[in-house]
Amino acid sequence: GDGEFGWQRFAEVYNSDLANNLGNLYSRVVGLLGKNFPGEVPGTAGRAPVLPEGPSTRAQLITRYRELVEALQYSQALGALWADVLVPANQHAERMAPWSLVKKDPPAAALVLHDLVEALRVASILLKPFLPRLSEKIYRGFNFATPWEKVSTTAAEAPEAFAGALVVLAELDGGKVKPLLPRIEFEKA
Repeated sequence: GDGEFGWQRFAEVYNSDLANNLGNLYSRVVGLLGKNFPGEVPGTAGRAPVLPEGPSTRAQLITRYRELVEALQYSQALGALWADVLVPANQHAERMAPWSLVKKDPPAAALVLHDLVEALRVASILLKPFLPRLSEKIYRGFNFATPWEKVSTTAAEAPEAFAGALVVLAELDGGKVKPLLPRIEFEKA
């Protein structure tokens, strides 16, 4: 009784926030890495990835996220994750265009994608309490050192450099990734 609910609005938000924002970022990154860098991604061994810059620093985001979760303000906590991690990561992808860069400068494209993987890692960690299976699928799509079972919000506080090179472990079919979050199609009245 505190708000309005409609299936059409649900589908719009799902498509916008989950399918288009998170799902598309995951598909782009995994697809580009799988197609262009099968096996190990060159230039990523020992390199600490850089989280694409958002309105808040990583430390500010984690602090605010924890405060909002502890205050049971889950919607605001997720909003902070989207505003500070996923939207900036998608904007970074659009600016850097790794799908074009990979044709001209593969090593530079690999580093851009490595940074986008960091955004996916942070997002999967912060989504763990809300979407556990989905966040696990994202996290396990790469060879992160910390086992999923031991991952907590603390793991998102700093970048995780790979001892070896970044490797995509996500299931690919001929270099293509299965959509993480298929869009909901609905008829408009």
